Amino acid sequence: MTTKADKQKKEREMLAAFLRETPKEELDKFFAEVDALPIKGPTYDEYLKALNDMNTNRDQYQRNLDERQKKHLDEIKRRQDAAFTPCAHDACTSCHGTGVKVSGEACFHHLSCKCRKCNPTHM
Repeated sequence: MTTKADKQKKEREMLAAFLRETPKEELDKFFAEVDALPIKGPTYDEYLKALNDMNTNRDQYQRNLDERQKKHLDEIKRRQDAAFTPCAHDACTSCHGTGVKVSGEACFHHLSCKCRKCNPTHM
């Protein structure tokens, strides 16, 4: 089901595409016809100003996006830090978490560790 907001968004996208793709002479003719109508709409200059404002605000948009992304990544890091579990195998005095003893033999801990290194499905 299409909502009113979806329809309005599609109309704005179609208008923006129309303005970008239509030559200036055709737009001038179109807006002259619109200006001749009894109901006044925005002039071509007003549309150009609105498009220019969108381009000018691109820097502000990018700054806002960068800020939202930084907050998002900070929240992810905060949650990962809060859920941090040190690896039980890193405390092994025989292999220090490498899984290999000094003699070259495999070190079997027989421990169940839920750290991210030992169990990638556990976050």
